[in-house]
Amino acid sequence: MAHVFGHEIVGAAAQHSARSRLCGELLERRLRAPRTQAERGASMTTIGILGGGQLARMMIQARGAANLPMRLRVLTPRSSDPAGRLAGAELLQEDLVLGDPRDPESLRAFLASVDVACFESEFQPADQLRAASAGLAVEFRPSLNALATTQDKLEQKALYRRFEIPTSPWIELTASAGRSGRAALAFLQEREAREAVGEAPVLKWARLGYDGKGTFFCAVEPAADEEERLDRFLAAAAERETPVFAERRVDFVRELAIVVSASRGGELCEYPLVISEQQHGICKRVYGPAVALGVDPAREEEARAAARRIAERLPLEGSFALELFETVDGALLVNEMAPRVHNSGHYSIDACHCSQFENHLRAVGGLALGSPALRERCFAMLNLLGDRRRRDPPRPQLPLDPKLIDHWYEKDESRPGRKLGHLNALAADEGALRTTLAALDRADEAWLQRLASRDVSA
Repeated sequence: MAHVFGHEIVGAAAQHSARSRLCGELLERRLRAPRTQAERGASMTTIGILGGGQLARMMIQARGAANLPMRLRVLTPRSSDPAGRLAGAELLQEDLVLGDPRDPESLRAFLASVDVACFESEFQPADQLRAASAGLAVEFRPSLNALATTQDKLEQKALYRRFEIPTSPWIELTASAGRSGRAALAFLQEREAREAVGEAPVLKWARLGYDGKGTFFCAVEPAADEEERLDRFLAAAAERETPVFAERRVDFVRELAIVVSASRGGELCEYPLVISEQQHGICKRVYGPAVALGVDPAREEEARAAARRIAERLPLEGSFALELFETVDGALLVNEMAPRVHNSGHYSIDACHCSQFENHLRAVGGLALGSPALRERCFAMLNLLGDRRRRDPPRPQLPLDPKLIDHWYEKDESRPGRKLGHLNALAADEGALRTTLAALDRADEAWLQRLASRDVSA
């Protein structure tokens, strides 16, 4: 049986609706109830979440499942956003604030109504948040200084160098090199650039890149249209006012990731190192623990050491993730980091005693962190990615397998590569995990076939 505020296995829609109404009634009663003597003199912390997508949704569900003593408010443009769908159930109706987080007036009014603010995305400019919060008592966790560093990949690269954390060599494109594909290719042929990043490097936007967007792979033998495609890539960067840098391409065995939660008091909670598989630059599968699947335990300790160094020296609060490469020669390189709950940690909702979402709230809310201990030896997560643009994509119908758990985000539109939900699964050992991964793939294939068979296009 799932937690009262938790997720459901598909097939009990009516029960889910009734349970949601009950959750809403219980939540409202609890938040409005007179405080006990021990609680008098100390009001319940109100945490504001900037953004109402699936990450905010899962934070709200984690708060309810663990009955955490805090109030959550969400600022998001639409009530149909994933977090907005929980209003009246896991979220009080009045705590769903409709507005654009980038609108200065909406943002300031929202920040004035919360004690602590955290981010669903690191892309909101730190300077904008600093201006909107001027004179207010709100605290940002992580801090705006930490956000400013982590939302810029060039700043991240400088941080890795400063903290002596291995990463792929890079060089920033000059202003003139960033004006056209021809100029960029000429710049990359210059001696300094070739020595730094070699042939056929990867170009990246310093800001606003995610899920494969903002990345350009140079070819050893350029195609006829490479210069034209690079023109478009650089024009998109200029439109977003983001610098571009070149990075030496990494010859890697696999991609790895690790999530760590850090409290303000210096407490750290480290989740297992996981194997992460991408599809067109977007995370498709995560499974682990990596050390049970052939990854040297020394790589996990290196990943944890890097995360600890960043958490302590930056510093960071809440859950955050490092994405890493294990190279062919056995080295571990940090690719990039996210200063928030992360897709590579979604498995923790079902696989761990305390998920990354619950620990994020515990950390930013000033509570003791929970245990990341696994419920079973192995686990897996598979993202449900949209195939094309369509309205109201259907929820997957899973086989009657108690080890497949569906987390659906209730997005009202599908787009190619858009994350619409994910499936979690547990396994008793490595052999069972192989069977479980095959079951996840079959469930994903069946769902994609169901998408294709329904005429729900916009």
